[in-house]
Amino acid sequence: KGSSSGHCLVLGCSSGRVQAWDPNAGELLGKPAEAFRSLAQGSDCAVSGLGAPGPSRGTVFAACSGVPEILEVGLADGTTRGSYRTGKAGICRLAAAVAARGGQEWLLSASSGAPLKLWQLPGSGAALGELKKARRKLAAPANPPSCLDLCCLGGRVLALSADGTMQIDFFDAGLESGKAEAGSDSAPLASARVLSCHERVREVSMARNASAGGSSGRLLVVGHGATIVACWVFDLAGKDART
Repeated sequence: KGSSSGHCLVLGCSSGRVQAWDPNAGELLGKPAEAFRSLAQGSDCAVSGLGAPGPSRGTVFAACSGVPEILEVGLADGTTRGSYRTGKAGICRLAAAVAARGGQEWLLSASSGAPLKLWQLPGSGAALGELKKARRKLAAPANPPSCLDLCCLGGRVLALSADGTMQIDFFDAGLESGKAEAGSDSAPLASARVLSCHERVREVSMARNASAGGSSGRLLVVGHGATIVACWVFDLAGKDART
C-alpha cells in the first residue's frame, strides 16, 4: 500500500492519529493522519480499532471509543477520505475483509452494549455518508468484545468475536457477494457455533484455507490468552470442531 514491498504497517495512536509505516525502510509513508485528534480530546480520541479490507483501496478504516463514527483515512497523504456514523455509542473494535470473487469489501464494527454490525462497503471513491444501515447485525457477546476477525471463505462472510471469556462466537453472516438470502431479517444473527476453551481467550483470528474450487474449505481458528494458545479446526459444512 505505497511501500516498496506493497505492504505497510498501520498504527492507531492514543493521540487519535493514524500512522502508516514502510516495514522495510522503517520510515513513515507520509504525513500522519490527524483522524480523531481533530474530533475529540483526551482519552476519548484514542484509536480503538483499524481495518483495511483490500490493498487496492489505499486507505484504512479507523474507529474510536469516544466517537460513534468510522473514518476512512488515506495511507499516503493522511487525509480523511470519508466517514459515516454507526449509531449512538463509540466503537471498541473493527475488522475487515474482501471477497475473493468480485472484490466486495466488508467491515465489522463492535460497540459496547450493542449488536455487532456488518457493513457492505461501497467501491473506492464512493461517498461513505450514504452508508446509513448495516447489512447485517450479529448477536453481541456478554462482555464488550476484546477482538474481532472477519474473512471471506467458500463464498461466505465469516466472523469471530472474543470477549475475554472461555467462549468464542463464530458467525456465518451470508454470501460474500452481498446478495440477500431467504430467511434473513433485521434481528441480530445468532452465532453458528461456539468455540470453547478451558482458559480465557482474548485474541482470535481465522486462517483462510479454501478448497481449490473455492466452494468449500476447512477453517483454522487460533486464539490466545494470558497463558494459552488454542486452535480449532473444522469443516465449514460440518458440525463438529476439533480443538
